[in-house]
Amino acid sequence: MYRNEHDRGAPTRRHFLAYCAQWLGALATLPLANPSRAQAQRTPQPLIVASHPIVADWVRNLLGTHAAVQAIAQPQQDLHSITLHPAHLPLLRQAVTIVTMGLGTETAFVRDCARLVPDTPRLALGDLLAPQRRLLRPTGIAPDHDHDHDHADSHDHTQDRDPDNTLEHGQHDDHATQYDPHFWLDPERVAEALAQALPNLITRIPSAQQSITAHAHPYLEALRALAADGRTRLADLPATHRKAFVLHDAYRYLNAAFGVELIGIDTVVPHGEVTAQRLLELKARAAREGIRILFTEAHRTSRVAQTFAQRLGLAVAGPLYAETFAPSPGPATYLDLMRHNLATIAAALRTQ
Repeated sequence: MYRNEHDRGAPTRRHFLAYCAQWLGALATLPLANPSRAQAQRTPQPLIVASHPIVADWVRNLLGTHAAVQAIAQPQQDLHSITLHPAHLPLLRQAVTIVTMGLGTETAFVRDCARLVPDTPRLALGDLLAPQRRLLRPTGIAPDHDHDHDHADSHDHTQDRDPDNTLEHGQHDDHATQYDPHFWLDPERVAEALAQALPNLITRIPSAQQSITAHAHPYLEALRALAADGRTRLADLPATHRKAFVLHDAYRYLNAAFGVELIGIDTVVPHGEVTAQRLLELKARAAREGIRILFTEAHRTSRVAQTFAQRLGLAVAGPLYAETFAPSPGPATYLDLMRHNLATIAAALRTQ
């Protein structure tokens, strides 16, 4: 019997614990309030493999945190000398897409990817440019050699060969495309190619379409603004101060975009075959066209440029970054790379 009315309804400690256990059991059977968030935390980011850090930098700036982006080449590695190793195979197999520079830049790399991971989609950025926005390959280079490489042909030119060359002849398909691939030296063309690539990349991460589009737009505008700033920086150069020599004929897109003329010595000295006659031709052209500067390039040692400059009576400027990033404190992003190139070119041409 209860001693009073209040004792009859008062719960005991045992009743309270049983009551809590029932509620906890019921809660365990309920669905999560936001299962998509929990699932996203457990699901790894889509992986996009890029051929080169320059390409990876572009893709990261388009996609933000919505994808993991891994470059195959090293930051200071020449774009045209990318090779695959066994350690790269797991990355290629995990990738939702492989992004390359395109226009025949990484022929051997693309061929190896097609062989090793034939079902993985590939996106060649330069190939997305409208045909009228592509420039034809240089015609001053001997037809049996790629314009991009300094390696000698099958004959022995040991004394004439660029001593800094590390590529093997035949590694690349020399005429994979009729177009000059170096479109990346014009930020405006880069913006055009990336804008065309964006819908393709979004299909790999469709749930983030709106976020990616919003994230990519400021970067595309930054590329266009950089091109406009470069044109402004170089606009007031006199006509007599717009030409210089470079070793590598890679600057035709930059020349077209910014109204200068950086002339590749390899258009006059194919195969690295330096003869007295060709030196005379270069010296006569320099005198005729008022060329007083030779730019060095970061992906080649300056010794070859210094030798040419001494023989031709030119001042040395640079370096320019045509195909690679640089160790700190040099440029480590594409925007910084192009800002450096444009500032270096403007300063050297203005003071010659």
